Amino acid sequence: MADDQSSSSSSVADAADAQEQLHGSSEEAASPWARYTAKHLMGNCPYAVALKTIDTSLWGVPAPADTSKAHATTWVAKTIHDYHLAMVWDDHLFNDYLGDFKGWTKEMFLKVKRGTLKSLKTVLHHRGVYTGSNCARIADSLYNMIAMENALEWDPAEFQLMDFDSQSKAYKQQQNAPRIDHVPEQQPPQPAPLAGTQPPQLQLQQPQQPPLQGEQQGDQQDEHRGVGQYVQNLRHQNADSQQPLHATAPAATGTAASNGIPRGHAVPSTAYERRTFQTTRTTSRSVQDAAAAMVTQQPAQRQHNHAVLKAMGKQQ
Repeated sequence: MADDQSSSSSSVADAADAQEQLHGSSEEAASPWARYTAKHLMGNCPYAVALKTIDTSLWGVPAPADTSKAHATTWVAKTIHDYHLAMVWDDHLFNDYLGDFKGWTKEMFLKVKRGTLKSLKTVLHHRGVYTGSNCARIADSLYNMIAMENALEWDPAEFQLMDFDSQSKAYKQQQNAPRIDHVPEQQPPQPAPLAGTQPPQLQLQQPQQPPLQGEQQGDQQDEHRGVGQYVQNLRHQNADSQQPLHATAPAATGTAASNGIPRGHAVPSTAYERRTFQTTRTTSRSVQDAAAAMVTQQPAQRQHNHAVLKAMGKQQ
């Protein structure tokens, strides 16, 4: 009886051990990556992912509809790793993306860490798959791609600036496409002017004379000094010509002069001085007026008038 009880108890213990070993082996078979860290699983992948959020026990396990943040982030990180190492580009990669994220909802994409979503978008772009405008939210763009049958057409500006993988078809098209020198930007709308006011660009401005440079100002000062010196010399010449003249004209005896003055008498000096003074005063005033006007005239006119003044001085 005792032997029967001992044998039965030992068989129960052996069955429990076998069941435990079977359970452990099944867990190990279901998650062979649990023993590794997220950094080890990502390897040398250059794309940033949320390593602290990744659950290595879920590595390679598709995320269900009620997935957690850790499970959704782990699945996206696994696809980034695979896309980086896979020998697929362009339309083939787009088809792989549709299979990997079949059944995903927008809420599932929103559960993924934003930096990990951005890396998924970057690896798709680098290998020739366009996800949509950069102005759109990344989760919306990735979700909208699931319902498409064909890959999106690239925006010309983004296509030109993209750094493609050299083995992709998009890279070869980029090298053969003509370069766009300038992409016009939309100007912001200008506010409408208030009633009774004039737009700033239509307001008239009074022309302003540019200030004289140092060389031009020096030339003008030299011209002023030259004119003043010339006028002063003319005044000295006029003053010398106004000195009384006591000249006598010899005349033949017994004949009368044409001006009524008997021959042999001296010509009255006061009459000569009066005529000379009137002529000199008129000439001096005209010279001074012309010299003053020459200062305010243009350079070409001042040069002409200067020559005229010289000619007038020579005539005197």
